[in-house]
Amino acid sequence: MRKDIKIPEVKDVYIAVVREEHLEYNTLDWNAYIINDSDKDLDTVLILSQGYTDQKMTPPMRHTIAKLPARSYAKIEYMQ
Repeated sequence: MRKDIKIPEVKDVYIAVVREEHLEYNTLDWNAYIINDSDKDLDTVLILSQGYTDQKMTPPMRHTIAKLPARSYAKIEYMQ
C-alpha cells in the first residue's frame, strides 16, 4: 500500500536556476541544474517538471540522469 512506502529524506541535493550568457546567440538564458553536494553518487535521478500560469499549464516533462557523481552537477533543462 502507499502508506507502507518509506521515502527517505533528501539531503545535500539542490535545484538551481541560473541565468547564463549564450555565446552563439548573444542572449541571456535561464537554465535549471541539479546539484549533488553529498559524498555519495546518485543513481537513476528522475525529475518531473511542469510550468503553469493562472490561465494555462504545460504538459509535464520528465528527465532522467543515470548517474550523478558526488560533488557534481548536471543541466536539467533550458527554461523559456
